[in-house]
Amino acid sequence: MKKLRKGNRKIAIFLDRDGTINKEVHHLSNIKDFELFEGVGQAIRQINAAGILTVIVTNQPVIARGELEEAGLRQIHNKMETLLGKEGAYIDRLYYCPHHTDSGFKGEIHSLKFDCRCRKPQIGLFKLAESELNIALEKSWLVGDSTSDIMAAVNLGIKSVLVRTGFAGDDKKYNAKPNYIVNNLNEAIELILKENN
Repeated sequence: MKKLRKGNRKIAIFLDRDGTINKEVHHLSNIKDFELFEGVGQAIRQINAAGILTVIVTNQPVIARGELEEAGLRQIHNKMETLLGKEGAYIDRLYYCPHHTDSGFKGEIHSLKFDCRCRKPQIGLFKLAESELNIALEKSWLVGDSTSDIMAAVNLGIKSVLVRTGFAGDDKKYNAKPNYIVNNLNEAIELILKENN
């Protein structure tokens, strides 16, 4: 297919989910608690209109912890896509890591308790996206609310924008500096599109 040829590699904006797209709920496991931030649909619609890929990469340890089954996670993501669709916006691809190294949770899934290559700040899911979607990483960006998001961007060698929603970088898990800090996803996308032009 023509668009998958090497010469037609696409720019992507990688987005974190919790705290960036939707309101931060500690270990979100109930679909009723999923709520988009105001203006997110407009921001993603701008990415779509610019011909840039919108790719969500999210850590979902609730699966390994036994707090949510993958079918429930799919329902949450279906709700997200429906809400975005009502605003004329869409996601090109969504990747999630279900693993978690910490043990001791009631109902945890032992087969998912290991140190994987896909949990941010590891870059396994980004490299998978690069391969599957023919992404030009050197021209791509990452937007997130935590230091694990920013550290993933550092590990990938791409530019990053930290948003002041969600954790706003206050999780302090990693010593990683973003290229830019803005208030929300709308401002992040405006900045990225301006930089790309």
